[in-house]
Amino acid sequence: MNLDSLKAVLETFMPWQHEDTFSAWRQSLPPTSRSVVSTLETALADPTDQRHVLVIGLRRVGKTVAMQQTIARLLEQGVSPDRLLWLRLDHPLLRTVNLGELVQAMVAHRRDAILFLDEVTAAADWDTWLKSFFDDQLPTRIVATSSATSTLRTARRESGAGRWREIELPPWLTHEAALWPGKVVGNLHQALLTEPPPLEALRSDWGWDNAAQFVSIFGGFPEVWPTSGDTKDFPAGVLRAQDRLRSDIVQNAIYRDLALHIGIEHPDKLEQLLTLLAAQVAQIITPTTLASSLGMSQPTVDRYLSHLEAIHLVFRLYNYSPNEETKLRRGRKVFLADNAVRNAVLGRLPWTLPDGEKGHLLENQAAVHLHAYARQTSQRLYYWRDGKSEVDFILPHPTYPIAVEVGSSEGHTRAGLLTLQKKHPLFLGRTWLTWPEAPWAPPKGEQPGTCSLGWLLAASGSIALQWP
Repeated sequence: MNLDSLKAVLETFMPWQHEDTFSAWRQSLPPTSRSVVSTLETALADPTDQRHVLVIGLRRVGKTVAMQQTIARLLEQGVSPDRLLWLRLDHPLLRTVNLGELVQAMVAHRRDAILFLDEVTAAADWDTWLKSFFDDQLPTRIVATSSATSTLRTARRESGAGRWREIELPPWLTHEAALWPGKVVGNLHQALLTEPPPLEALRSDWGWDNAAQFVSIFGGFPEVWPTSGDTKDFPAGVLRAQDRLRSDIVQNAIYRDLALHIGIEHPDKLEQLLTLLAAQVAQIITPTTLASSLGMSQPTVDRYLSHLEAIHLVFRLYNYSPNEETKLRRGRKVFLADNAVRNAVLGRLPWTLPDGEKGHLLENQAAVHLHAYARQTSQRLYYWRDGKSEVDFILPHPTYPIAVEVGSSEGHTRAGLLTLQKKHPLFLGRTWLTWPEAPWAPPKGEQPGTCSLGWLLAASGSIALQWP
């Protein structure tokens, strides 16, 4: 590669190092930052932990912006611009460059450099080089992002254990959409049983359920959210958002991240599988049925499912049982990472959904938030089905177990929760029924407590984003 061309490209990556570009770059950053920015700032200031930090997640959730906002904070603290280096590794001119040689050249004359690697898995042998940088004690802190997260899980040769930590960044959650900064709550059980609930104040005029409905319609991706001028033509705003979600997230994730990095032979089949899963959201899936519908073998379907999970488009839940072997034998429910992405995949408009489908989407939205909460608190989220009895979500924490049933109205059955308590006394007095606009009331004896769905999403989501 021509060295002058490479130098010109690298200069465009770091506008904060040049007076003529700094102001425009700084003004281009969103005024609101996600809590991961504070986490990165704290990690970089910790001299006792020199591990690299990898921010992973679905496309367009704000990973790159979070790194840039971290740089802005470091500059405000007096860090020299020359110490803050950036490489966008999916740039066409960098695909053939040796990552090790490039990094060594960039930090050769800069002690204590902080290197930001955007889309790190686009670089050849990225894991080997990260391991080498750490083991050789390169005097450089590294923060990296990846959307092609399946590469992190399946294609790497070197272990990141002890060398880097991974932070999974979900789409924007309900409390973030409501522009609420969050409060420290120890655990979801504590949040639910605190009277009055500690999550009442909002910076906006929205209630929690209005914020939840907004995220369900437009998705957790601020880039596609309507502006004030879009409110006059609401249907057109939804259609524009869905078109962006299909092209920027779904198709790029499948045909770029997976097809290029993993070598998927039939990406069209992968997209068909995602469509089938979207149609069965919040329902138990049968791999043999999916294989038959797609004309593929079951092992291939299982592998493709794992790829979709690795890029954070879908996730699955096991059926709860105290017995681990029983958990593995039973079927799993499938959920999509975002309600609006699901509707975009199927071409569904929110105001045309049948009641049954609306119920599944309420459950899916709760699953997204509770799944994020469970990962943050080192728990596993389950559903429970035993014969005709069913409960949507189980969090079997040894001290603070919780069972949650999601309904669309006050008339939703409590039978599953009552049966669960009889078969598993661990959950006695710890069950909850939630629906939009439900009143807050704690459990009383065998009777489940109730809370607004939007409030539950806000509580679980705010805890989920309190990274250690």
